[in-house]
Amino acid sequence: WGAITDDLVGGTLMLDVVPPPPVVAGAGARYLAVTPPAGTDPVALLVTPLCPGGAVAKYVGSTTKIVPHGRFAVLVDDPNDAAFLRPSKWGTVRITGVEVTPLTSYDVQTESLNGVLSAPGSATTWRWGDVNNDTFANINDALLVNLAFQGDFTLVTFAGADLAPPISVGCFPANRIINVNDTSAAISAFQGNLFPCPVCP
Repeated sequence: WGAITDDLVGGTLMLDVVPPPPVVAGAGARYLAVTPPAGTDPVALLVTPLCPGGAVAKYVGSTTKIVPHGRFAVLVDDPNDAAFLRPSKWGTVRITGVEVTPLTSYDVQTESLNGVLSAPGSATTWRWGDVNNDTFANINDALLVNLAFQGDFTLVTFAGADLAPPISVGCFPANRIINVNDTSAAISAFQGNLFPCPVCP
């Protein structure tokens, strides 16, 4: 925990106590990996895209465990749907959402039940189609997604391979399924096609 101190006013020292930030990392083109700091009290996770002109912060909903790949969750539109979990229950959660787009930076904060926000942790998602985060979207990425589709995650993570391209009726978060659509998205990125939905929505 850190404290931001102010000047003495009327003989009283004012302290603003700021909880420590969560650990945040890019985990794919459509995912952030977030680990709240240790504690016993339930917290929610608040994700803010760092977009020009600002963007709306959104909470993280309930988690789903995908064995053996860990916990996954989606951003929710209604703050009442925010999940409040103890840090040990959050663990490291992989977060997706319509707003989680490639090569975008995010701040993530914890929020306590009484509304206290932590300092932000920050990270940037990976390049579109670059499933192993080697800075290139090439044919190797498509091959790695195909291997993941077959159950081989030796050289790629589940979150890295889950591109879940938007379909004709709209833009969606990653769907937490590895299939031929993800391979097609990786091939499309290798061919030079851009991410087909707005970045920084």
